Amino acid sequence: MQLEDSRIVRLMKRSLTTFLLLVGILLATLPARSARSDPLPEDCSWASVLFAVDGDTIDVRSAGRAFRVRYIGVDAAESGQACFGQASAENRSLVEGQVVCLQRDVSDTDLYGRLLRYVFVGETMVNAELLRRGVVSRDIHAPDVRHAQWFAELEHQARTSGRGCWGITLPYPAYMPHIAVRAVQQEPTVEATLPPGGTPTPGGDKVWVTDTGSKYHRWGCTYLRLSAHEVSCAWVATAGYAACSVCRPWCP
Repeated sequence: MQLEDSRIVRLMKRSLTTFLLLVGILLATLPARSARSDPLPEDCSWASVLFAVDGDTIDVRSAGRAFRVRYIGVDAAESGQACFGQASAENRSLVEGQVVCLQRDVSDTDLYGRLLRYVFVGETMVNAELLRRGVVSRDIHAPDVRHAQWFAELEHQARTSGRGCWGITLPYPAYMPHIAVRAVQQEPTVEATLPPGGTPTPGGDKVWVTDTGSKYHRWGCTYLRLSAHEVSCAWVATAGYAACSVCRPWCP
């Protein structure tokens, strides 16, 4: 009887060992779940990236429909402009083939019907990462200003360290305010004084240009409602921009 009992115990142990081994093999074949140290935004909508159009725009599919998404708060070079290829390549490396979280600020779409979103791959906000790499410039438009201060800091860091497109030097196309010119960056700030009939420009030697125009403006000008890029007076002088006759900015 004792012999029979010991045989049963051995069989049970052998069966348990085999069961645990099978469980271990099964668990090893399951896909690993990535850990997150920071939670994603609670107001995520999920989408699969189909294609990176350029440095600040992607095509996605969500809920069975295709959408074009424009990144909030940043602006990349257009086709034919300096740094277009680099910005597009960096964007592709971050998003193509990924499932992304799309987060809205205030506006839903832009004038062209594109969704305006902050885009996350895992814990990385793509808008911010492209700024950090220096391949896009800051392009803030009210009311979508949730990360305006953070984006300004990221652009400043990339610009002062010459990362990405900020490292491009002269000659450069006058229609490309996204690129930094080291010679201009290193010039000391000139404190503006008010000439007869002129209007002071906030920020001393800082003025703003648009994506398409050849004039420079002071902040708040009606011509800045679609796009605005902060540049220096030295920059507009080198690039050949003229003062706007509506807002009447002045550079020393």
